[in-house]
Amino acid sequence: GANGDTMSREDVEALMELRRHVKRMQAGTPLLLRTVAASGQEELQICTFSVTPDLLSLRWQDQEGKGTVHEAPLSAIVDVQEDSAGAPPADDDDTEGHHALLVKLRNGGREDTMNLIC
Repeated sequence: GANGDTMSREDVEALMELRRHVKRMQAGTPLLLRTVAASGQEELQICTFSVTPDLLSLRWQDQEGKGTVHEAPLSAIVDVQEDSAGAPPADDDDTEGHHALLVKLRNGGREDTMNLIC
């Protein structure tokens, strides 16, 4: 239009793509959460990670046991890095392999790190 408020086709496509990404993040993705118990034993939990509908928090729910739900504000995430050392080795017949992420969260006065395997 003449007033300059109309969106170009590229803008509309970019907005639609962004909406698809947001919907996928809200739907959730199953990931392995690697933790180390007090005994020093490494544990792997299957959790579904998602972004809350208000887009303000990261939520994850255990898929085993009681199905406990955890939540952390996205603003508490201070760093996300690829963890090539933390990924399990790819099987010969598994062409894609696995990827691991280290997510650092600010938790009060300290930082907690989550090790996620996808």
